[in-house]
Amino acid sequence: MVTENSSYLENTVVIMDPCINPDGRDRYANWYNQVVASPNNVNPDAREHREPWPGGRANHYLFDLNRDWAWATQIETQQRLKFIINGCLIFM
Repeated sequence: MVTENSSYLENTVVIMDPCINPDGRDRYANWYNQVVASPNNVNPDAREHREPWPGGRANHYLFDLNRDWAWATQIETQQRLKFIINGCLIFM
């Protein structure tokens, strides 16, 4: 398949955009460490698999940064876009 579509590789730019959400990660990690069973419970209905609202993906203001790419209402997204628009990408 790669040889059949090699023009895709020649005409494609891949941008890797790591977006870290420390508030959500810490909230999720703290919750999980409190409810995890030992040994792990494989039942999908077990408490360790059912994170309560607001979930671990939201930032401190309960906003999901993974959904902000189109509107850029959060400072984290605005700064990331400013970085990209100003051409500060690292090409490898």
